[in-house]
Amino acid sequence: MSFQLAVKWYDNGDYFKACDLFQTIPAFAFFPVEGILKMLWCYYAAGRYSQLEECLSRSDIANFQSCMPYEYHYLNAIALNLQMNKKAALVEVQQARQYCGGQKIREFQIDDLEQQLLVNLSERQKAKAIYDRRAKEVPDLAARTADKKLYGKMLRSTLEFYRGRRAQEDLELAYKIATQFQDTAEQGYVLNNMGFDLFWQGNISDARIKFQRSAELLEKIKIHEAAYPWINIAVCDMMLGDYLSASHFLSKAEFWSKSGYADIMIKVNSMLCEGVLSDQLLAGASMKDALLNRLKEGPADDVCIFMKTYYNISVVADKHGKETETDHYRSLAFEQADRAKEDMLPYTWMKGYSAAIDRDIEKRLSSEIMQNFQQYRFDPWLITFTHT
Repeated sequence: MSFQLAVKWYDNGDYFKACDLFQTIPAFAFFPVEGILKMLWCYYAAGRYSQLEECLSRSDIANFQSCMPYEYHYLNAIALNLQMNKKAALVEVQQARQYCGGQKIREFQIDDLEQQLLVNLSERQKAKAIYDRRAKEVPDLAARTADKKLYGKMLRSTLEFYRGRRAQEDLELAYKIATQFQDTAEQGYVLNNMGFDLFWQGNISDARIKFQRSAELLEKIKIHEAAYPWINIAVCDMMLGDYLSASHFLSKAEFWSKSGYADIMIKVNSMLCEGVLSDQLLAGASMKDALLNRLKEGPADDVCIFMKTYYNISVVADKHGKETETDHYRSLAFEQADRAKEDMLPYTWMKGYSAAIDRDIEKRLSSEIMQNFQQYRFDPWLITFTHT
């Protein structure tokens, strides 16, 4: 009875309540595989990613694995991705691809997840090739079909490859599709990504409005996902000089976030906000050890995490006048940059690293406010919704 009740709560969208009940059930071997699938998606919807991964490793869902191998490997890939284990997730993607069975929706899902992972693993050109190929396969925009909904979700990834006009066109179409499906969460995701592009065009205030609208939608239905726009609002506030407000939004994000990636971002931005921008030096310095310990807790295959973290630690060290520590962490950041492909860069502090990066900086940061922003001694870190 408990399992059926939990499934019913899941069907009604009460994910947190359903997850709490699923956790009280000691074994799942005799439950239908369709119910097991709903339980796994429930953990994902509630942001309980570690529990999703743990559940997928249980021996008593072996029947689910044999009956639904595509769903098993696809969900494993999603869980590993969200736990920052990108290389292992990519292996699961390849496993899932073997069970697509010629179904176009599955093939699209796998391509979308693979291009997300390739971006994080510094294989941006391979990822862009997948995105561009899929972006040309425009579904019937008058229809209300599963492939159209998936197409709209994929368009959120445009920010990994495009900026400005092309990105905004892709995101406007994604928002239109989400609105047609009355998908409030997807609307929130797209609004956040619109704000990201506006930020890097130098339209900080307009970006903040988009982030705020995103947060207002998400906190009603998936409050853990609202942590993303709250982080971005905080970065906007740091840029606008309102450090008290930035700290407030970072605290909210920290309380609700379920993402390991976002957790590291929150710590980095909090360190900058408290340790550099607001001159609360001790607070910023004390966060360094917590941040480095967080990096050691689990696998992180995303080069961006290490580049952003090491460079911004060097900023705080420089503020404290710790020359040796500054040079150490700055050199670690550049070591990570050497591992990355040039098309994955630049960051604001990379000016002068190479002629190609300088040209890209001029192209991406064309507005006056962003040109001046290059002179800042910190590297802002915003987050987008590109994950499945």
